[in-house]
Amino acid sequence: MSRPDPRCRYVTDWYAVSFSLAALSANEWIRESTAGAERRALPRLRFTGAPGDAGPAAAAAPAASSRELTARDQAYALALACVEMLDRLEASRWLHPLVALRRAWMAGRARRRELRAYLADAMLPASLVLLAGVAEEPPEEQVVAEYATRAELRAALRARSVSPLALVRFVECAPARPPRVDYNLACFYATRMDGDRHAQAMLRRSLERTPPSRRAGLAHRAATDPTLSSVVTARSGRALLSELELAAPGVEQPHAQPR
Repeated sequence: MSRPDPRCRYVTDWYAVSFSLAALSANEWIRESTAGAERRALPRLRFTGAPGDAGPAAAAAPAASSRELTARDQAYALALACVEMLDRLEASRWLHPLVALRRAWMAGRARRRELRAYLADAMLPASLVLLAGVAEEPPEEQVVAEYATRAELRAALRARSVSPLALVRFVECAPARPPRVDYNLACFYATRMDGDRHAQAMLRRSLERTPPSRRAGLAHRAATDPTLSSVVTARSGRALLSELELAAPGVEQPHAQPR
């Protein structure tokens, strides 16, 4: 079997497709656990004091299913690929001429600049929230409140021992993030935190910042998303959709991916 072309990692579509596959695996696993096929959902995380501080890990759960392991492996691989590529793109040290020539062969300066902005502003935050939704809480002594630097984040990803709440705080501290990331944060708070109030706030932010031409499609997606069912079926959730004059559950609207 031939090795994949290393230049594919310098194309934004590679990360977009990888994210779609990882999200599909995660959604299938969540749907499976919700339906009771294996009755194994990840333990709920909870606040203990300041938002973002993790509580003690819950009791041991049954063995993970193959679907769960696949979702987690894909999420870890994507997040680590984003971090390592950003490190490579931002490296300012002197390069041997042969290394510089190979880098130029991989991707031109304009493509590297475009990829760096795409990863830093959109794909890395989205991949971290996705990972936070499927990652298991590490042992209590390894739980951290936040990742202060990307180097700390990279070390945790390589060790496959991340703190979900620390990932979320890392994303929320970013100066700007696309509506898609806020939508994913809403899903995280609804499924892993019992935080419907936080989920509604993130969903509102996502809907308000989505271009009007795509808002109806995103609202329909939220109304039918099983991970947000506790949010959109509550009275305040229905009021949110009504307030923004968005699609209600059962109304067919064109599907649109948040960006």
